Amino acid sequence: MRAATLALIAPLAVSLAACGGSAGDGGQVAATIAAPAAATGAAPAGTVTAPVLPKGEWAFAPGAGTKGVANVGTATAADGSSKTVTRVFIVDAATEANRSLQYVDGSWNLPVPVAGAEPEGLSWNGRRAVLASTDGPSRFITFRPAKDMSSSDVATDEIDLADQGTFRFDALSRDGAWLYLAQSKDAAGNAVDKIRAYDLVRGTLLADPVVDKAGGAEAMAGTPVVRAFAPDGNAVYTVYEGPQHPFVHGLLTGDRISVCIDLDGAPATGAAGAWTMRWTDPGRTLEITSERLHKTFTITVQDDFPTLTGTRAG
Repeated sequence: MRAATLALIAPLAVSLAACGGSAGDGGQVAATIAAPAAATGAAPAGTVTAPVLPKGEWAFAPGAGTKGVANVGTATAADGSSKTVTRVFIVDAATEANRSLQYVDGSWNLPVPVAGAEPEGLSWNGRRAVLASTDGPSRFITFRPAKDMSSSDVATDEIDLADQGTFRFDALSRDGAWLYLAQSKDAAGNAVDKIRAYDLVRGTLLADPVVDKAGGAEAMAGTPVVRAFAPDGNAVYTVYEGPQHPFVHGLLTGDRISVCIDLDGAPATGAAGAWTMRWTDPGRTLEITSERLHKTFTITVQDDFPTLTGTRAG
């Protein structure tokens, strides 16, 4: 894990199209960012305007009441040289008020573990952010988002696991101390299906994978199609379309425990169709519906342990 520098640009001359302030190396920069959907009009002096984006573009930190977005552009220094930077906005989820604007060297994005779903990468409590490299898997950058617009440079750590295999972001623990990664290949390029835990405090990838507490030995292979987080941020439940049958992978992020729950149904031979997940009794009862299977499954969580308690047609 390599240390890096993340600069928080002062808010006095920043707009969606360009910004100025002190870069990490002390040089002045003017950054041009291609936002997916930017607000129009110049920002009033002394303010920073966050991009106006649909809900699906933002990552949420429910425990902190914040959300964040990242986009990539080019920063030009006083000497005319330019470099690629990633801009990270953190705003109040309810009021849209700006909390911080930070710049990270290089091209990074908020990870999207389930295709078409909202980005992730902010811990539940809002105290940790993780971005994934846009150049390929196995490289990440992590930092603590600034608390306000007046903060100066913030230290970041780069995580490069390319020599140990192929890894993609899976989840963050509630407190941001643990990063969970889905490993699909080992260092020799052999296919594997493991969830690995990375200790962000010590900068260490644990040697042993996160195992199924129920004792299941089946490989966690498949395509994630929908997921839901426990209201308290201590667990994430993901439905996979597997090669033998669909299943739910429950990751108890605080305890580094994995639970796999098989769902009754044939594997998908074509499009997976729509899957939905919703809490009918928040934190206790999770309802999962499959359009392809024409079935609804009920997961009950008791003493932090999820079990399948019902299957019905329709």
